[in-house]
Amino acid sequence: MNTLLLRFAAPLQAWGDESKYDIRGTRNEPTKSGVIGMIAAAMGLRRDSDEIAEISAKLRMGIRVDQPGIVIRDFHTALSPAYSAGGDLRYDSAGNLIREKNPFVTQRYYLCDARFLVGLECEDDSYLQNVEKALNAPVFPLFLGRRSCPPSLPVLLGVKECDLETALKEAEWIAADWYVEQKGVIRARIITETHPGHAAWHTQMDQPVSFSPIHRRYTLRGLNKEQYVLLGRPEHDPMIAL
Repeated sequence: MNTLLLRFAAPLQAWGDESKYDIRGTRNEPTKSGVIGMIAAAMGLRRDSDEIAEISAKLRMGIRVDQPGIVIRDFHTALSPAYSAGGDLRYDSAGNLIREKNPFVTQRYYLCDARFLVGLECEDDSYLQNVEKALNAPVFPLFLGRRSCPPSLPVLLGVKECDLETALKEAEWIAADWYVEQKGVIRARIITETHPGHAAWHTQMDQPVSFSPIHRRYTLRGLNKEQYVLLGRPEHDPMIAL
């Protein structure tokens, strides 16, 4: 049982699982649908590919929140496409899409200055190696939830020969230097997916089946009770003298 560790760090990230068109929210940590979408993009898969459900089923995901960041709201305006009386999109003589003149306001939320350690556990070691190769040389650009959120490097931290929980607990703290200096030590939150057939502490609707723009499909994913691990070293550590 091996675990691939990923580093998710960027000025902005966005991990929505319930968003209306004019309000695009974000969760406080990566969603599995967003992570699987990134892997599918790296592999060059189409949105309606059957392999997306296979990737989702084979990989058990866990997250360690090394730097939680803050949620910010961005101001956007958008223009709706213009339609003919028959309901067809309208184009000008040059073939450009015509848009309505009156814009409308949208609200988009992002995680600012967040960093996550993401673990992907797989029983098939060769399959996990293929995922690692794809992320190392992606067919399509990688992004953290939205296309406007490219990750900073490195993304790949390598494959660890241990289970998901052990990998997340033992990995080094990947927060920014300024954050480590400011905090010194933190109690980092760990969220892991349940094993198939095991009881879940709670569920989340972010297990992707298809990203088809015509009919996106997701199923429920079981999550274990949150765990915590201390990262960093307290200024006064009485165990050092022993």
